Amino acid sequence: MMNKSSAHLLTLGMLLMVVAPFWVQSQDDNYIDLLKDGAAFENTPALENEIQTQDAYLNLSDIKMDTEENFKQDTPARSVKVSLGTVENAAFYEVQVIPYKRIWASPMQFTTVSTDPVIRLRLNPGQYQIRTRSLSETKLPGRWGAYQSFWVHFSPIHSAFPKPNAVVEAKSDKTEIITFEWPKAEGTRYYLFLLKNHYNENLRILLTKRNWLREELQIDSQYYWCVFPVQNKTHAFAFLKRTQGVSYNRFSLVKTTEAGRILNIKVSSNSNAEKYQFEVVKVDKSNETSEPSIYDSYSPGLSLKLAPGEYEIRSRYVLGDKVPSEWSSPSNFFIARSPPRPLSPEPQGQVESTDDIQSPTRFEWLADAGAERYEFFLFAGDDTLIEQRITQDPWIIVNLPAGQTYKWYVKALSPREKSTSMTRAPASATEFKINGYTKLELGVSEESSQLYGWVRQISSFSKMKGSNYDINSVVNQTMYSGESELALGYWHRKSKVGALLQAGTAGILLADQYHAFNNAGIHLGYRYILSSQSRIRLWLGYSYRELPEVLTHPFTTAVEVKLLKSMGPELRMAYFLALSEKMGLQLQASYYQGLQDLGTPNGLPLKTLFSYKGSFFGTYKLSELGKLLLGYTYNSEHAEYDTNDPIGLPNSVDLSGHYLSFMYEFGLQDAMK
Repeated sequence: MMNKSSAHLLTLGMLLMVVAPFWVQSQDDNYIDLLKDGAAFENTPALENEIQTQDAYLNLSDIKMDTEENFKQDTPARSVKVSLGTVENAAFYEVQVIPYKRIWASPMQFTTVSTDPVIRLRLNPGQYQIRTRSLSETKLPGRWGAYQSFWVHFSPIHSAFPKPNAVVEAKSDKTEIITFEWPKAEGTRYYLFLLKNHYNENLRILLTKRNWLREELQIDSQYYWCVFPVQNKTHAFAFLKRTQGVSYNRFSLVKTTEAGRILNIKVSSNSNAEKYQFEVVKVDKSNETSEPSIYDSYSPGLSLKLAPGEYEIRSRYVLGDKVPSEWSSPSNFFIARSPPRPLSPEPQGQVESTDDIQSPTRFEWLADAGAERYEFFLFAGDDTLIEQRITQDPWIIVNLPAGQTYKWYVKALSPREKSTSMTRAPASATEFKINGYTKLELGVSEESSQLYGWVRQISSFSKMKGSNYDINSVVNQTMYSGESELALGYWHRKSKVGALLQAGTAGILLADQYHAFNNAGIHLGYRYILSSQSRIRLWLGYSYRELPEVLTHPFTTAVEVKLLKSMGPELRMAYFLALSEKMGLQLQASYYQGLQDLGTPNGLPLKTLFSYKGSFFGTYKLSELGKLLLGYTYNSEHAEYDTNDPIGLPNSVDLSGHYLSFMYEFGLQDAMK
């Protein structure tokens, strides 16, 4: 429909209003003007998609004259825009409008946000008064300003309505009162209005001074109409009798294609009223109004089926002598849009979780082309509200704890439609569940935090065997030995990949003297869940190791300890099995291969160096950040390097032992916080 809104712009501060000239702007400059220059009537061509008929059978009496009373009472409304002045710290403005003659039962009153200081008023031509007051964020009102007067003037539109080939969507089911409007033609006294139905039957032939007419038409039909400027009735009759016929413009009146909802309207009754009239206009996204639809009712009420969106309505009654009252003050209302169809999560759906506390959950619904934004509601399984958001996209992502049932609901809101609140889930809310998330760190002897580590101590008697051909020394003896290790690692609680730094010192007790040797490494870790009760941790890295060699001189029996130093890759593995909430089992193994020679006792190249270790632990969970491990460890290390002996046999060292092992694993940062 064509917009008749003007830019009758008013600047309204709290105490000042300036009235600007009234003008009308067409939204479509490519219209076909239905009016022809009076001097060129005889050469008027047929317009595209029109019909051209001869009305030579008409009589002069068929041309009806419009009444002066209709001219006064049925003047179409016009829209004006009011710019409100700003008030510091104001969150809202409340507006009241009254006609100068005080004919309304109550003022037109509404509230607008301070960020939208321009308001639109659709009123019949005449004089009005307006006043405003500011409201705080908590709706605390200030003082009303003084009423300021302004005029709404009638001005003909720039293009005709209905436009040629227009499709007018009706708001009722059977008939609709259509307002025909056309531009002003200079120098003319009358307009000849012609209206036909799709059977080529004349519905109205009227001579009028107005630029508008209202006709009640049947819905789901095509109509043809035209308007020509004439000087008098005789001129109009001569025009209709011309031989080449008259060109008509076509339009269709159809039911709305949008799904509608029933609106029940009630007004105060009047014992003298013959009927009641209701005028409804639809407000589009740009806050402009459609052409009005007028409905007659013989009771003080009306039921309409309206498409979703914003509307304005006003009413009046018609007395027994066909004289209508003044229109009431306009009232604004919204027909709620149907809730969008949920797409995901589906009803009773199962959503896989990616986090135990903040699992990102994507909600999607079918987009509503007429909606400006959506209001999203999320409820717990017991129907209590958890979260409410506004979005312009047909989707939203919310982080939610896993392992719980939720309900969600979406409202589609038209432009300027106010948001609402819901404290309980409606019956139509979509219920779904986020499946439980198995945290990677929940095992009894797994790390329970993002930053973790351990302290390990093994001690027992070990056996060393070896041959050194440089000094013809053979070693085969048992000695007390031990090893201490400190490790610090990081696992992100949602990641299977982590890092580990490890350093340790070991020693042997020989002839009442303690001889120490060191090791260190840096590793990348990977952990894999085998089931809800078992999992594996793997570390692969690069380490530095020192291995002692005991040398006994055959002639002096003097004993000394030398070190073999190397660097190379190391693989570590830990398998965990939970037996209960506190107790569990853990198997550990490691293998080191020395590839980089960093020094031998005689300075000759290292031929080979490797070590492997296996452990078995029982675990006990002290707290979320601490676990004790107690068990058995077997350790074996072997090395060979070149000798100066001409025989060519390599020097060799073997160190092995069965150890009592103790470990304490700790966390430095609680992943749950």
